[in-house]
Amino acid sequence: MNAGRDMAIAEAKARIAAEKVEQDRALAMKMLFEAVKRENVALQLEAAYREQLVRVFSWVFGVDLARRSLNVRWNLSMTEE
Repeated sequence: MNAGRDMAIAEAKARIAAEKVEQDRALAMKMLFEAVKRENVALQLEAAYREQLVRVFSWVFGVDLARRSLNVRWNLSMTEE
């Protein structure tokens, strides 16, 4: 009788330990997803910032960087102005 009871208690303790491991794993996954979200937001902010820098640079210096990056040749008419 006690052997069956002891075995049930040991099995319950093993399930509890396994559940704690799964809860820790779920918490770690949640923390990982939050970190990835923060990283994605940071990358989006950096991309928007760089895009704004290109716009301001183009506006201030009158240079179309997108066209210039596609056309590698130096446009001499830009330097003469």
